[in-house]
Amino acid sequence: MTTSLFVLCPCAAQSVSYDDVAVIVNSNSPASVQIGNYFIAARSIPSNHLITIDAPLTTSITQSEFLPLRAAIEDHLIQNDLVDSINYIVTTLGVPVRIDNGTCDSLYQFNKCSSFDTEVALLLGPLASNIAAIGYVANPFLNSTQHHTRATSGIYLVTRLAGPSLVDVLQLIDRSGPGLVVDGTGVLMVGDINNPDTSAGVQAFWNDIIQEVTDPVIDIGPTVMIDTTSQFLDDLDNVVGYVSLTGFAEPWLPNFSWAPGALAVEWYSYSGLHYDTPGIQPGYDRLSDWIGQGATAAVGTVNLTYASPWYNTRGTFERYLDTSYHFNAAESMYAGISWLSWIYEAIGDPKTSIQWSGLTGLGEVPPSPSMILVPNPSNGSFHVRMPAETVASVMIHDAMGRSIPFVSRSINDQLEVDLTGSNPGLYQVRVLTSSGRTLTGRLVVQP
Repeated sequence: MTTSLFVLCPCAAQSVSYDDVAVIVNSNSPASVQIGNYFIAARSIPSNHLITIDAPLTTSITQSEFLPLRAAIEDHLIQNDLVDSINYIVTTLGVPVRIDNGTCDSLYQFNKCSSFDTEVALLLGPLASNIAAIGYVANPFLNSTQHHTRATSGIYLVTRLAGPSLVDVLQLIDRSGPGLVVDGTGVLMVGDINNPDTSAGVQAFWNDIIQEVTDPVIDIGPTVMIDTTSQFLDDLDNVVGYVSLTGFAEPWLPNFSWAPGALAVEWYSYSGLHYDTPGIQPGYDRLSDWIGQGATAAVGTVNLTYASPWYNTRGTFERYLDTSYHFNAAESMYAGISWLSWIYEAIGDPKTSIQWSGLTGLGEVPPSPSMILVPNPSNGSFHVRMPAETVASVMIHDAMGRSIPFVSRSINDQLEVDLTGSNPGLYQVRVLTSSGRTLTGRLVVQP
């Protein structure tokens, strides 16, 4: 299977202006400078929006090392009259990732361990007094349903152009941008909890969490695949959304092909910390690995989360995949970030967005690679085919979330289901397999 199926020219994005975007590069990192210049040229960003800092070539810096960098960024914004006209700031591979006063990687991280980017988000605004201070501050853009401007939220939305290598980041820029077309027939929204504790209570806990994220996606378009077992999902094609909590075992990178504009969220620790240093923090997913494989945007953390992601993943995917919001990647990711001056890291071109094709209404339903509903649309009688799985139970809900009674019987390797008499409309079919996986599909019942 190929690692990346789609490379899209960013020139299609130029109907969306990048005049409100500033870019930060580290003069000591040739890769950072090249990435910044490449992005500015690709997006027609004014040249005076390039901010150059003289930063250490280290992943983590101290608060004292951060202070002159903060001053340099603020001075550039003020001197170029950009404070109020910039809404988005983009950092680059080679710019420090984390600010550490000595308490990162410990239980005392609350005394100050934060990402460089969520500190920059607060510059020159009403929350600037919280920069590099003990604790964290509530994100004013959390759960927002309105488009971002600094004038209304008081912050910059800061994302990072980063990946395993310089080439990977340049390829990320090339496949990013507003209005990426996603063929909705066959795309997947995947939730994968690599959980070694298979007890019923723990499984139910994680299953509820992941379904809280994925349930709203069902009516948008992607087929939903959920796994709360100790096994990883692998070898999936056309993944447009991915939620993962891994890191309990050896390092792992799912072998996916990613749809255009694909966005991934990692709940576990350190995923946003190391980009070009293979083998660091073994056992933890790295956002950069997903970017190198073909994802377009990703969000994670630069430190320990202590099993408390504090991230509204549902809000992110609702806004990003439901194109009626018209939210870009930065707006979608920051709509899920609870705290600033804290440990979050968002990767990607901030103005990347998607638009669906191939979903012309209820008549077209994306198939699942592991669960097939036929015929679909149907008159209420259909079959659930599971070529590689055994069905343990089935639940069916209507568009209002109400449980729908049905009659079923097993025939060879498929389940025959009868909904005859049910009202025409869209139904959610959720199948629990004998291996513990939950697969969800959409069924259209016609008159």
